[in-house]
Amino acid sequence: MTLRPAQALPQLATKQLTTKQLATKQLTTKPINAVTARARSRANITKQTATTTTPIAIVGAGPAGLALGYYLKQHNLPFVLLDKHGPGATWARHYEHLSLHSLKPLSRLPGLPMPAHYAKFPTREQVHSYLISYAAHFELPVQAGVEVASAHHNGTSWHLTTNQGTFTSLLLEAATGIWNAPVLPEIPG
Repeated sequence: MTLRPAQALPQLATKQLTTKQLATKQLTTKPINAVTARARSRANITKQTATTTTPIAIVGAGPAGLALGYYLKQHNLPFVLLDKHGPGATWARHYEHLSLHSLKPLSRLPGLPMPAHYAKFPTREQVHSYLISYAAHFELPVQAGVEVASAHHNGTSWHLTTNQGTFTSLLLEAATGIWNAPVLPEIPG
């Protein structure tokens, strides 16, 4: 279940927080250590090891997570994108001759068209490259190498247990896509 910030903040926060407060970054993420690998720095990917607090956590840096990140950034809302492998990594693991069945203009993410030299129906490699470039272009705060093991809501905030430490957030978006084994939460009520 995803709640819109204007609906969710009054329900999730002990103190009444508004979208305007988030937009002015009165709540900010704690600093994290940058990963030195060239590919990760190119896409603004970082890795953390301590507890991190952020108003909004997005699990998954595929097309849905990146698009959501784009819109949050456009509204100056602080967030973090957590991904097991990095932007669009699922596309790197698909079979070699895969291409999209939708045209390039219909397959782009908001704010950035696919390059003109891409095929009419972009290939697996082109989609993967585009997603990495998208994260880099908009400087989205992707944290690669973070595998979320569990998410628990305590009535006020979300607590995510990961292989890289704990994340706490007011809002949580699961953007893990269709390629993972789903875990259906038990939600009382």
